[in-house]
Amino acid sequence: MAWSGDTGAALTESDTSKRLYDSVAERVGTLDDRLEAAIGWIKEGDLLGNPNLPNAGRTTEAAAAFTTGLAAFRALNQEHPGDIRVERFVGVSLERIGTLHEAAARWQEAEAAYRESFEIRRALATREPGHRNIQRDLAIAYEKLGKVERATSGSGAGIGNLRNALAQFERLAAVDPADVNAARSAAISREVLGTALRESRQLPEARRLFEAALAKQQRRTVHA
Repeated sequence: MAWSGDTGAALTESDTSKRLYDSVAERVGTLDDRLEAAIGWIKEGDLLGNPNLPNAGRTTEAAAAFTTGLAAFRALNQEHPGDIRVERFVGVSLERIGTLHEAAARWQEAEAAYRESFEIRRALATREPGHRNIQRDLAIAYEKLGKVERATSGSGAGIGNLRNALAQFERLAAVDPADVNAARSAAISREVLGTALRESRQLPEARRLFEAALAKQQRRTVHA
């Protein structure tokens, strides 16, 4: 619904779903039920104000939803240490909070949230080398840190993390060449790194990245 432009209806449906999950979690109380209830805060926060998704522009309420979700995931993590689903969503919640700070140019707060998310995701990726979503989370974490470093320390900063992000996205794309989303993520990462290199006057490498991105796009168009 949100992607079709009806954010209000999407929020209504999300709120109804969330109340049902909350009710089940209160009555039954299993980890799965409580996890679904906590995930509902992320979904609600996304609809309220995630700048990377269709949203209602209610960023203060979005921040409150993400913060409430993070507290719920932290509590679950204390009760169920080592559960990768719970740990992963602690990282997701922190990333969402960082995204709101980044959009408001609160760079110090954004970096703190992104860095904590990164540490969680790096540890999970080491433990779960075959988990594609966890490996993708790590690539995103590298990219988020790189973008913040560029904003706070100048165009030459953050390139190391952007390189790590691209390497991770390319590894995921190579594992399954038919995965369109993985290929798209790698293409976007090339553009992000290429732009950073161009702005730091590392022009030959930037040009190679842009040319590689164009060549891959042309091959996909031919085979489409």
